[in-house]
Amino acid sequence: MIYGTILCVGDSLVTGARDKYGLGMPRYLSDCLSIRDQTWVAVDEGENGETSSALLRRYYKVLRAYPEAKDVVLCIGTNDAKTPAVPAEVFRRNYSELLRTSAVLKKFTYCCLIPKRNGFGAPDYIDNDFVGQYNDVIEGLLDHFPLTWIVDLTGIRGWCRDDGVHLNARGNLWFAQTVASAIRKARS
Repeated sequence: MIYGTILCVGDSLVTGARDKYGLGMPRYLSDCLSIRDQTWVAVDEGENGETSSALLRRYYKVLRAYPEAKDVVLCIGTNDAKTPAVPAEVFRRNYSELLRTSAVLKKFTYCCLIPKRNGFGAPDYIDNDFVGQYNDVIEGLLDHFPLTWIVDLTGIRGWCRDDGVHLNARGNLWFAQTVASAIRKARS
């Protein structure tokens, strides 16, 4: 029995750009949620390198393409923090519009807090000061959008990463388990 369809939207953290098996968080999420007589499908609509501005241009069409998906996992902002970073106010406007779109289309949205860069990689790849500001924006906006829930990715460990930003296979599984836990809490 199909229990639900979850739409996963965002950047390379969603697509699993460094997963050695070519999988991403949505593939692992389907497995994490499909238990007993429930069969879940997680759809990957992530784009490597995507920013909140780029996602905003396609978000409405993506959500409309999956009317059966009542839930959305939204993970965006990592590339906004690349130097030169997008100002927090621009990120706030973009994220607000994403959440308004979800609300208008009646999609329950799981909003992922962005993990900070940790470890090697290009030094200007991600600005952790901006990541902190973006996470504050996300948390502050949820009070205004009742069909939302936080997924906290800030506690990610070094063993989950392939480089300072991207997740390895174990990291994608951890990400999926964290999202699955948030979904179960929100639904209880």
